[in-house]
Amino acid sequence: MCEQESILRTIEDALFKMNELLSDMQDDINKMEARIRQIRDEGTYEEGWP
Repeated sequence: MCEQESILRTIEDALFKMNELLSDMQDDINKMEARIRQIRDEGTYEEGWP
């Protein structure tokens, strides 16, 4: 049972870290979306660019 608990703890730790990374990625995506909106609102957005 001890080995099983160790494996479960490792999985739990990995999932926690993955959740932190995904949260950081979502923050970065939100910042990029805000910057894109700002560029479009300023009129410096050029058609043809993604």
